[in-house]
Amino acid sequence: MTRLLATTALALWLGASCTRAQAPDQVAKPVKKRPNIVLIVADDQAWTDFGFMGHKMVQTPAIDALAAKSASFVNGYVPTSLCRASLATLLTGQYAHQHCICFNDPPKTLERTAAHPFIARSPALPRILASVGYRSFQTGKFWEGHYANAGFTDGMTVKGRHGDTGLTIGRDTMAPIADFLDQSAGQPFFLWYAPMLPHTPHNPPAIYVKAFAEKGLDPKTQAYYATIRWFDDSVAALMKLLSDRHLDDNTAIVFLVDNGWAVPLAGERMAYAVKSKNSPFDGGLRTPLLIHWPGHTKSGMRQDLVSSIDVVPTLLDIAGLNYAARGLPGLSLLNASSVKTEKIQRDTIFGELFLHTASQLGQPKIDMTYRWVRRGDWKLILPTPLAVSASKLEKGGDPQNLVINPTDGPFLYNLRDDPTEQKNLAADPAQSDRLQSLTQALDQWLEDR
Repeated sequence: MTRLLATTALALWLGASCTRAQAPDQVAKPVKKRPNIVLIVADDQAWTDFGFMGHKMVQTPAIDALAAKSASFVNGYVPTSLCRASLATLLTGQYAHQHCICFNDPPKTLERTAAHPFIARSPALPRILASVGYRSFQTGKFWEGHYANAGFTDGMTVKGRHGDTGLTIGRDTMAPIADFLDQSAGQPFFLWYAPMLPHTPHNPPAIYVKAFAEKGLDPKTQAYYATIRWFDDSVAALMKLLSDRHLDDNTAIVFLVDNGWAVPLAGERMAYAVKSKNSPFDGGLRTPLLIHWPGHTKSGMRQDLVSSIDVVPTLLDIAGLNYAARGLPGLSLLNASSVKTEKIQRDTIFGELFLHTASQLGQPKIDMTYRWVRRGDWKLILPTPLAVSASKLEKGGDPQNLVINPTDGPFLYNLRDDPTEQKNLAADPAQSDRLQSLTQALDQWLEDR
């Protein structure tokens, strides 16, 4: 009874800032046969760490093969570089401040189930696809309790942090996917493949570690690179499951990373480099985004700025659904990926970061630490007052909520000349107009939301 009352109270308490689910979209474009959809999500991998992105040591042959036949958007971003928040954006097409899953953990005074109503109320992609006959299968990472909370018809996760039994996919087995594909014969399906790879623990089979022996790598980097190869082989296994069942021709595949990751530098206290995961720098935010749909998309590198908020509109467009009527903030990338190769009508993308452990539920603004904008080659990062206070966290607070160097902000970078964000130009008098313009753009974005 106590849990029921708490859940009921939360439903009244979520706040107007968190978007409620819309009715399923029953208005669809006429299609002969709806395509199958596969969404592959790498977990904690830097945007540079792929063969097709030019890495000199990490080879990813399966993903490289997918990239070779895909529209490859190399300037892709996630708005929020934290696992749970980023995955929720991929499921809903909303910014974290809209779906309100802007944290990894709820306040320590609440049970984890207290946050599950957010996804249950959202316009989640599996729920929308089900309205036009799709089966959907959740595998791998899923933080929101039972897979049905997001509208999946089938799944592996029923409770727990990260995804409990769902996390065996890719690391231990691919059999559940094979079974699902066999059971879905003749029915369109959506497959969520989000194995906890190359996320820690970096414990791949020895054969992968040996591949990076005698390369002069420190043990942590060697284990990380080896786990990337392990993940790539799991992607190869997934592709074989599809091809063995002759599903290739009518299956659209999208690939991206939930957020970046890097081995911590000497003196850094976190389990990852401070300018990677859960940071507003490109090491945490940037990801390649691949779209492949035989007969519809055209291979080649695209320089357009894209965001993971574009994934749901793109997949709805592929499924023949009217995504524009749903009021989502992103754009469909289908035309920009097709033989038409239309340029995306947008030159600016935005994002926001929040505390790892929420202080309140349903009040994202309270826990915001950074906001950022990229326009063309220029990127501005603005810390909030909370970033300063979080960096001085009192004893007993959650160390995951530490924010690094907030007093050095604002941060302004020319990413064409400085892709690793080493030279902060915010104090350069020659950039004062640009700094003001980008700040105004961020302010307007906050006001419009």
